Amino acid sequence: MLVETLGLDDDWISGKIYHFRGLQEGYTCDFSDDRLDGYSIQSSNGNLFMVNEYFGYGSLWGTNYLENDGGSWTGSYTGKLTADGGNNFIEILHGHGGYEGYTAIIRTYRENYLDELTTEGVLIIP
Repeated sequence: MLVETLGLDDDWISGKIYHFRGLQEGYTCDFSDDRLDGYSIQSSNGNLFMVNEYFGYGSLWGTNYLENDGGSWTGSYTGKLTADGGNNFIEILHGHGGYEGYTAIIRTYRENYLDELTTEGVLIIP
């Protein structure tokens, strides 16, 4: 869940494409596996074709840092927003501290903007 917007490094418009770099956002994460719960800082980049002032679609990518009492996770994600409001993202996180050697692969998706986001994944433990 989005908690706060922390900043934006750069953004510009080129024709109908909105470009942004370094959008920093803070999230709280609550997964079925507590090792992936905690506070997350996500840095996002995107190139979105703007349909109107409030809606655009296109590619997004970025990095993520998540921390909790057991350790931390770092990694990256890539995905897209679709013209019908769908979301498709894949994220790969690598564990540190108490999670050293662990890998999490997370998929977040929905078919259109009316659907709730679904998040599923696997935690690979050595």
